[in-house]
Amino acid sequence: MNLFSDTRMVRLLDEMPTSSSLLTADRLISHEIILNVGVVRSKGCIYRMSEEELVVLHAQLDDLLEKGWIRPSSSLYGVPVLFVRKKNKDLHLRIHYRKPNVQTIKNVGPLPRIDDLLERLGGAKCFSTLDLKSAYHQISVRPQDHYKSTFKMRYKHFEWVVMPFDLTSNPTTFQAVMSNEFCLMLDRFVLVYLGDILVYSRTLEDHLEHLRHVLETLRCAKYKANRDKCEFVRQELEYLGHFVTPEGISPLSDKIQAIQEWSEPPNVMDVSSFLCLAGYYQRFIKSYSKIADNLTKLQCEDRLFDFGDDARASFLALKSAEVLCIYDPLLPMGVATDASDYGIGAVLEEHDGVDWHPVDYFSKKVPTVYSIDDARKELLAYVHALEHWRHFLLEAIAMDITGSFPKHKIGVDGILTMVDQLTKFAMFFSFRYHAKARELVEVLYSGWIRTKGYPKEIVCDRDTRFMSDLWLALVKRWG
Repeated sequence: MNLFSDTRMVRLLDEMPTSSSLLTADRLISHEIILNVGVVRSKGCIYRMSEEELVVLHAQLDDLLEKGWIRPSSSLYGVPVLFVRKKNKDLHLRIHYRKPNVQTIKNVGPLPRIDDLLERLGGAKCFSTLDLKSAYHQISVRPQDHYKSTFKMRYKHFEWVVMPFDLTSNPTTFQAVMSNEFCLMLDRFVLVYLGDILVYSRTLEDHLEHLRHVLETLRCAKYKANRDKCEFVRQELEYLGHFVTPEGISPLSDKIQAIQEWSEPPNVMDVSSFLCLAGYYQRFIKSYSKIADNLTKLQCEDRLFDFGDDARASFLALKSAEVLCIYDPLLPMGVATDASDYGIGAVLEEHDGVDWHPVDYFSKKVPTVYSIDDARKELLAYVHALEHWRHFLLEAIAMDITGSFPKHKIGVDGILTMVDQLTKFAMFFSFRYHAKARELVEVLYSGWIRTKGYPKEIVCDRDTRFMSDLWLALVKRWG
């Protein structure tokens, strides 16, 4: 698509927030620096610098002061600064926060699972990625914590007004801020993983509308985007270490090349490094655990390292990867299992109307405790597959109400039946047959949702109690 010839896209790009306003806007979330009780603050000595480093330091300090990102500090404490040289030979200012980071209580806010994010892209045909300009510096530090970020140089102390790059818990703070800004769009047409903002849609028309919503959100919240690093309306792109297309996902070509060009491991450490890289993409390799078994055994401390024919065969077999389809909730799904003396495995597949295509692979070594026949091993594989892909397979339930029965002494005279559509597992809960929607929702929540999570699909009949009042009460209970 030619971005500069499509008037709709040109209009969106013109509306893109790239203003170089200096100070950050007031936001609901700011970065907090909470120190452990009783810690002794750092008073690290100043590092000596070369003339080149001093020139760059003064230039960068002047720039940060002009933007309002730092200010002079009278704190009694502070950490030194140093420079590291980038690949392009430029000097990059770093602040030695190692000791303060150890003394800081870590923010344990959640980061999304990468595999969960990738699975949201099923059926999408258009993708765009957005990059925020100096992303961390667009988040403020809580005012009472400014002095805790103090750094010092030859003549002065400075403290950060905005979030610097070297403090611990920065990633979780930034993730929380982005999740809050895009809370109404997440998992619908926006994915956020730290600084990676991805917009995805099934059609071009939808994508332009989704982009408009995202850019409007950024503009209202006064975020500045780096237009040069953004990618718009792509049908394929790199995202979180994977190559994403409408047809599926695959490892990045440079990662595949690194695996394929890996020379034969001469020692245990090299075997571990190879398995670490290959293991990251194990979902692309059918029966990964079975194939990698001979290499895994080489890491045992009680055996001599011998890279023999079996290990070599496993090593060569791992040097391949298959393109997987992206999970599409609108397509029929199936699970195929297998078992052997080495372990168990399964493949999650989707049917596109023509043929079955793999979505994900799962494999697991079978401990010696499972000395069982092949039929039971295949059943074990099915059980593990259901546990591993529970979020795919156990999310559709059917429910029905039966009654009224003779009233029990505790006042109940009806039964709510809930059945998992895949396994046919059923649960039965007693309640008042003529209960209102709110009471029925509490039974549904405490009996099923509290222990098994919210289903993606609920099938029910046309009972009047399954009308709008129930769903409104359920949404309210959901929060």
